[in-house]
Amino acid sequence: MGTRRVTEWDNLGGNLKVQLQPERQTQGAVAFTRGSHADIVLQVQGTPSSIDTYEFLGYETWRYGLSSINIDLGTRRVTEWDNLGGNLKVK
Repeated sequence: MGTRRVTEWDNLGGNLKVQLQPERQTQGAVAFTRGSHADIVLQVQGTPSSIDTYEFLGYETWRYGLSSINIDLGTRRVTEWDNLGGNLKVK
């Protein structure tokens, strides 16, 4: 039997009440880049509209509308992003 914990969601309808809180000190962050910790992304971008986990590939994809960010499951660092929606604060 599994842990019965939430591992992913899709809130495209906007009716779910979800929130991720940064665990680390993130004050003053205004942008993120490749290698930034996931907590910086949360501080800068807020809670993603959905998260898809690909354990066999070792990453999660955080979606912000049409844009997405890949987070390494081991290091919790940004590995790449797609700013198709133009709403990511990246440098």
